[in-house]
Amino acid sequence: MKVGMYITLMGAAITFAGNYFFIPAFGYYASAWTTFVCYFVMMVVAWQLGQKYFPIPYELRRIAAILGMMLLLFFIHQGISGLTESFGIRVLSGLVLFAGFFLFVGFQERKELSGLPFVGKFMRKS
Repeated sequence: MKVGMYITLMGAAITFAGNYFFIPAFGYYASAWTTFVCYFVMMVVAWQLGQKYFPIPYELRRIAAILGMMLLLFFIHQGISGLTESFGIRVLSGLVLFAGFFLFVGFQERKELSGLPFVGKFMRKS
């Protein structure tokens, strides 16, 4: 199949069009957002085609929970950073929130992590 080539060409077209139309108005931020949109569209198309021809039962609820928690903690950190100019407080809050995210993912994935040779030693099997 030549599906990968077509997905890549679609991504190239999105990148070219986005950069051509938006860089003059928005500068290099447009290039970053165009790249994000390009990769996102390519990912969704590849995922949909993959699910059609080679279905994989992804646990979308767990993936969404992890993504949602990541976004929530990111916005909390952005809010904290907006309230203070202190570099130390921003770094400390980032570390605390990252540790919280790490624990959240560890709790969500404890069953899978407990089966790993090294990490499994530190996980309780439940």
